[in-house]
Amino acid sequence: MDELASCVERLYGVGWLHCDISFFNCLIFQPEDKAGFIDMGAAKTIEQAAKNGGGWATGTPQFMSLSFLLDGTQNLSTELESLMYVFLYIATGARLVWKPYRHDQREARAVKMMSMTYEFAGDVLSRIEDPVFSAAAINLQRLFFPSNQHCRNVTVQAFRQAPAVAPVI
Repeated sequence: MDELASCVERLYGVGWLHCDISFFNCLIFQPEDKAGFIDMGAAKTIEQAAKNGGGWATGTPQFMSLSFLLDGTQNLSTELESLMYVFLYIATGARLVWKPYRHDQREARAVKMMSMTYEFAGDVLSRIEDPVFSAAAINLQRLFFPSNQHCRNVTVQAFRQAPAVAPVI
């Protein structure tokens, strides 16, 4: 996760957001075993994202941040939140409760919010078998949903520190 967070940080540092971070757009590149992103088709400059509130382009709803689903916000924190959903997808064996919902359904937003807050133990943790992944998932959930409130300003540094017990992915 640290390498992918570094990629988000580097893109942001040169004025870009990927805007479609998903499990399917994260790869390990051989022979160096370096993690990175593919499919920059939805990428926007930070200015473009701020100007039109992100707008709707494309993406994979199960990995979209709640901020984007709620009001179209795209920023560094939403990119990191999407990265958290990639981790949860891996940790749960692709068994995310909100997976069947589409982005344009009100229920999708509500299910994801409930699953990441009040129902986290039953909806997410119960699907993670590895105790190391469970600990990392708890730390990430506390980072993005402290006191069951959605945090919209997570930094790369905080993201890197949250899953301190998680193995490198």
